[in-house]
Amino acid sequence: MRALVTGATGFIGRHLCRALTDAGDDVVALVRKTSNREGVAARAFAIGDVTDPASLAAAVADVDVVFHLAAMLGSPWHPDFLTTNAVGVRNVCSAVAAAPRPPRVVATSSVAAAGPARGTRTEDDPPAPVSRYGASKLAGEQAAREFAARVPITIVRPPVVFGGGDQAMLPAFRMAARGLAVAPGRGRVSLIHVTDLVQLLRAAGVRGETLTPDGVGAGIYFGGADESPAIGELARRIAIAVGRPRALVVPAPAVAVWAGALIGEAIGRLGGYDLFSRDKAREALAGDWVCATGKARDQLGWAPAAPLDARLAETAAAYRAAGQL
Repeated sequence: MRALVTGATGFIGRHLCRALTDAGDDVVALVRKTSNREGVAARAFAIGDVTDPASLAAAVADVDVVFHLAAMLGSPWHPDFLTTNAVGVRNVCSAVAAAPRPPRVVATSSVAAAGPARGTRTEDDPPAPVSRYGASKLAGEQAAREFAARVPITIVRPPVVFGGGDQAMLPAFRMAARGLAVAPGRGRVSLIHVTDLVQLLRAAGVRGETLTPDGVGAGIYFGGADESPAIGELARRIAIAVGRPRALVVPAPAVAVWAGALIGEAIGRLGGYDLFSRDKAREALAGDWVCATGKARDQLGWAPAAPLDARLAETAAAYRAAGQL
């Protein structure tokens, strides 16, 4: 298939471009003029931006599938946060709907759009996000649904994504390598390795169920590892993955999580590295983030290619190989 990938220079986007290319697909990457294209496995590059509708018409022409990954993950206070995460989806779907032969759209959302679970969350559960990030991703889903009658659209909601090259999980691995692990909250959490996620995205692009204008779960897929450990247990597993099975796991009380969020957000607002925020604190303390994976397994024939502990060990090895651990 011929695929357009937005967000191609990001963590997931780079892995997706490589997986599509390895599968024999013809990949076009949507990039800004200033984007770092080094290492992006694409046959061609289309210059554009999901926040610029005029730049998208040519990019979506003559492709079979648009994989929409472009998003802002941090800095929820940023004025472009909602524009990128919600209006960006509308712009892409609008451009696709105007094409003579509208391609399929696979939009990457997040479990944050669904909200925390009481037990295990399924695709048919009404969404209830608790963070600004989750609300922005849900707004993107709702924008996509407006085009469901004209465009075949599938939404994938990954949980926590990890793997070599990911900067979000790197601090947890570095801390574990020093014999310490911090566990904010006590809820259980679903995770997915980036290699397994991109295979899920491709499967959704080939044979995924599509959205309906007024449905809840139709056209939506969760994906995740076979296990959903509690935060403390995940910290212990990360320690084992980096070779420190006796690492000290320190539970972080809510007051410490909020204090860290306030400090992290203050640094971020001053233009420094986006460490942590009140938005992420709300998610960390909201309870369980566990999603069902049966629908993706049954309908798409998808399953994680390796167990969670093996994937954590792969990630630690990748960080070491990159000189990050």
